[in-house]
Amino acid sequence: MIENKNQIGMKIKLARIEAGLTQIELARKINYDRQVIIRIEAGKRTPNINDLKKIAEATNQSLPFFLEEKKPEEKLSTKSMEDYIYIGELTNEQKEHIKNLIELFRKAKDDPKNELKENTIS
Repeated sequence: MIENKNQIGMKIKLARIEAGLTQIELARKINYDRQVIIRIEAGKRTPNINDLKKIAEATNQSLPFFLEEKKPEEKLSTKSMEDYIYIGELTNEQKEHIKNLIELFRKAKDDPKNELKENTIS
């Protein structure tokens, strides 16, 4: 079983975002009020196993995705999960800008003579 309800809440939020669902849409699919989804994602409430099955089905995830704890070397830190969730909520334009910045940083790292111009970030 997973270690805490904050982690299950983050996994539910991650699955919801990856499925392209809003909190309202997920709530409707499983016959919950949106406030319940908010509380679950915040780690203030834990769904029972039957509701977790509904969430898994609504988000196209397997039940073990929510229940299994990853091996220590595979664990995402809470901060990493929060960052991943945040990125999932960005617009496509914002995501594209981030991809461009990452590519620029990769090029700079691979540029041993620092030949990249300083003004390449717009």
